[in-house]
Formats: sequence, C-alpha cells, structure tokens
Amino acid sequence: MATPMPPPAATDPSPDELTAVPPGAWAAGAAAVGALSSADRLPHQRMAS
Repeated sequence: MATPMPPPAATDPSPDELTAVPPGAWAAGAAAVGALSSADRLPHQRMAS
C-alpha cells in the first residue's frame, strides 16, 4: 500500500508551507484513505463516520 502524500500547497510553495500542512488537509486525506480501506474490508460500516 502506498503511503498517502500531503497535498501540494496551492500557493506560496515554500519549504515552510510544505512542511506545515494544515491539519484539515491531513484529516481529509486520512478520512479518504480510511474510507477507502474500510470500504474494502467493512462495506457495511463505510458510512459509520
């Protein structure tokens, strides 16, 4: 399984911007990955969140 990468900065792609990814971006990414993984194993619980 590939490790999810943080989304690129929309603007001002400075090193600080790339390392300081907004928590919302991580949460959205984790939720998306979690939903896909859960859907594969537990399709009846994919809407539990």
